[in-house]
Amino acid sequence: MALSSLAWCDYLDDAGGRALPVGTLARLLDFEAHAIAALPAFLQRALEWIVRSVVIDTTWLHDPAAFLAEGVDEADDLSDAVDAAALAAVCRSWSRVQALAVIDACLRSQTETLPTRPHC
Repeated sequence: MALSSLAWCDYLDDAGGRALPVGTLARLLDFEAHAIAALPAFLQRALEWIVRSVVIDTTWLHDPAAFLAEGVDEADDLSDAVDAAALAAVCRSWSRVQALAVIDACLRSQTETLPTRPHC
């Protein structure tokens, strides 16, 4: 979306102050989700299962990659095909925004939007 196509009111918050355009957060999360290294689909499904089995709240904002990695480390019901230590290391490698993008995709059951590579 070109800046010239936005109305001046798109940059105002509810109090009349300046704000980012509507949808900026969604676009940022989408951009960051596509910037992560591709994972096999079965690992994305494992992450989705883990995210859906824990309480997600604002405490995750501090270090979502570490919280996600802890969820992987603590998951007892992962398939034998999942190398939990390797998956946790991948989670820890993500930036704050990348981890939030993955969590968001998992919560919305849209892990298919994440970069995927074939399982070897």
